[in-house]
Amino acid sequence: MKQTLRLLSLAFLAPALALVALSTAQTIASRGTSDSYDLVITNARIVDGSGNPWFRGDVAIKNGRIVRVGRINSAISNHTIDAGQKILAPGFIDVHTHVESIFNLPEAENFVRMGVTSLVTGNCGSSSTDVAQFLRQTQDRPLAVNLATLVAHGSVRRKVIGLADRAPNADELRQMERITLGLVRDARSRGLMVTVDQYAYTASSTSLDSRLPGWLRADGAEEGRKRLADPATRDRVMVEMKGGLKRNGFKDYSYAVVASYQSDKSFNGKSIAEITKLVRRKKDVKSQIEQIIAMYEAGGASMVYHGMSEDDIQRIMREPFTMIASDSGVRRPDESVPHPRGYGNNARVLGHYVRELKLISLEDAIRKMSSLPAQTFGFRDRGMVREGFAADLVLFDDQIISDRATFTTPHQFPDGIHLVVVNGSVVLEQDQMTTSRPGIALRGPGYAGTL
Repeated sequence: MKQTLRLLSLAFLAPALALVALSTAQTIASRGTSDSYDLVITNARIVDGSGNPWFRGDVAIKNGRIVRVGRINSAISNHTIDAGQKILAPGFIDVHTHVESIFNLPEAENFVRMGVTSLVTGNCGSSSTDVAQFLRQTQDRPLAVNLATLVAHGSVRRKVIGLADRAPNADELRQMERITLGLVRDARSRGLMVTVDQYAYTASSTSLDSRLPGWLRADGAEEGRKRLADPATRDRVMVEMKGGLKRNGFKDYSYAVVASYQSDKSFNGKSIAEITKLVRRKKDVKSQIEQIIAMYEAGGASMVYHGMSEDDIQRIMREPFTMIASDSGVRRPDESVPHPRGYGNNARVLGHYVRELKLISLEDAIRKMSSLPAQTFGFRDRGMVREGFAADLVLFDDQIISDRATFTTPHQFPDGIHLVVVNGSVVLEQDQMTTSRPGIALRGPGYAGTL
């Protein structure tokens, strides 16, 4: 079964990650000399992100940073929040997202309500190639969360040779090398670190186009549609798609469910098999493939594919090098029926796999959402509840946290997350989003641009 794993290496991370290197002087300065704190969170069970057991304590914040962890006099705070013995953890870092459109939805509510405070976009071969311009938008359109981006190999290739299905010539290869390669060599000279990321659901989500042969889609959708006008090409597609179904162990396309189809929104939430029966009054595989081709010709669709193994999910989640990530975009309720991972992923891990199945410990789950991503991506001042670190925090009730989003009703926020703090500013409190937009752009050590 296909499992969503993403091999992440510094070879591809270095060009676009963010690294804020703190000197000793900066850390001391961040603690300040004032007698008052901006925010104190008291009576918490702190899971600090390291994987160590929780401990009781308070956390004081000033100028966007954690300045004290321990027992603190809340009387000298401008704002005090009683955690009531709930879990206080580092804000979650989602290393696998597709949020290039985040500036249209700067509150990123679906992520904030999962406890996510930092996002890494540019995954799956698609990203902005002008990192400076992309991240500079955070100044003009402030976000509720922090944002970093990768430079995706697919976007680099498209920038140089477009969608042509061929190897690059010597000049084109040199152009692509100038965009990534020096940093890749530097990363390799320092050794190659590999981790994986995973979401906690037995279905994937991508485009309808992915069911069609790669050679058909070469040079773009318009060329693909032109090729389909040839009856012989159409017959070849039919044969190859039938063969693909058989190789993957499916009898038909019942496993393929439409998330969003602009040409006919009544298709949303229905499988290809169901749609074919409604539209063509047939249910055979040939008719289902014809329906897929027709939808591709009409502009394509976003899909959810139910074809993964729960055993694989559990086996991979146990591995110490697995990070928890959603593979989602920024969401808001609409007529689409997207994958629920964009609303419930972190809460599902903490509720279902930690509390109910006891597959991994609470402390290890939080490590996989915080310090492991921070370590992998070089975010040296994030991912831990530690003095001097950026004050990205989440407060949740480990006894009730759970995902409410389902494959049929995905637009539902999780239960149990009570407070989210980004760079010292509250963005979620008492189940209400605030208007604060404290997120910053995160840049990597190899980044050559300016902001």
